[in-house]
Amino acid sequence: MQYPKFVNNSKFYHMDSSKSDLEQLIAIAENLKAVHLLTAKHYDSFEKLIADYLKSGIEIFQMQTGIVSHISEDKKYTIKDVVTDLEVIHPGDEYELEGTYCREVYQTGETIGFPRVADIKELKDHPVYVNLKLEAYLSAPIFVNDELYGTLNFTSLIPREYGFSEHENDLISMMAVSIGNFILLQENEEKLKKKNLRINELIGYVAHDLRNPLGSINGLSKLALSRELSTEKSRSFFQSIEEASSKSLELVNTVLNQVALGSGKITIQKSSFNLLDFVNNILDSFSLLIQEKKLNVIVDIDKDLIVYSDKARISQVFDNLLINAFKYSASESDIEVNCNKKESRISCYIANVKGNNDVDTMDVNIYKSIGFGLNIVEDILQLHDTELIIEQDEQKYSAYFDLEAIIK
Repeated sequence: MQYPKFVNNSKFYHMDSSKSDLEQLIAIAENLKAVHLLTAKHYDSFEKLIADYLKSGIEIFQMQTGIVSHISEDKKYTIKDVVTDLEVIHPGDEYELEGTYCREVYQTGETIGFPRVADIKELKDHPVYVNLKLEAYLSAPIFVNDELYGTLNFTSLIPREYGFSEHENDLISMMAVSIGNFILLQENEEKLKKKNLRINELIGYVAHDLRNPLGSINGLSKLALSRELSTEKSRSFFQSIEEASSKSLELVNTVLNQVALGSGKITIQKSSFNLLDFVNNILDSFSLLIQEKKLNVIVDIDKDLIVYSDKARISQVFDNLLINAFKYSASESDIEVNCNKKESRISCYIANVKGNNDVDTMDVNIYKSIGFGLNIVEDILQLHDTELIIEQDEQKYSAYFDLEAIIK
């Protein structure tokens, strides 16, 4: 599709003979001043920023409707906010990207202007034009961390007689960059809040969970030193001390591991390994728990599937997800472990049927964690350029993620 070109500024401002050169220059200066004030202003909320940008943009570009949209990975177009007198467009409305003018911005990643849609043969039958008769359209992509977030766009039922100028291209692009920077700032602030919350939770867990094992170690040690003990009794004391110290060490290691992952201080060391053998070895370590609960573990993994990941870290991923699946499954139920190759990735799926049992009454103490299992999984998968997706209903709990595959 051939997109209309933006008109050279000098040529554009001589097209409209109704305004003098001085009036044109004053208009340009006022537009630049308006955009500068927007970009320099401090905003506490995304909603307020969007509203001001849309209202100013409608005035600057002489349009009727202003929209900030978000485009998801599955190409869903969602209106984050809108300023318009059209009653058919509302914040939160969702459309297929293919049914919007912004599809062109998404495909090119560039600012686009349609002065008169009726003159573009590829768009005459477009659903937006057919249903709303939107003639003029000006839109810039919003990028966040070099990823397309959505668009800032302005439309009108009235066509632009002289087209759009390079000056207008620059203005809307500046506005879109500013919106993208604000979104990035908000995301970074949210991440920082989550990290601070996680640190506070870790401190709480340490203070609470270390008290009992350390108290046991201290009490048993004093008791052992205060009397003469037989070899058998001494062995019993040392065994109890060893169990309490192991729990303390496991807790400390888990906390340190979580802090290191959260701060980004851990790097991954990738290698290739057979995924079926890897998963079977992990399942062997849970054989006692599987037998106690009479679980039926169904493994569906190609015997020739080779994954390219940090083996030790991915072991933590499977460990934590399987522990949860085993602990919270109904007795004598099925556990599904499914990994299939999809192009250059391996899609993994672990699911279990929820149980009504009180976990604390089951003999699974050796498998218990301090409650940060999923946080660890999420951080490790992020290091592998993927993410954990959790789905659940009244009966089933499912975890999804993907890993890099070795292509033969």
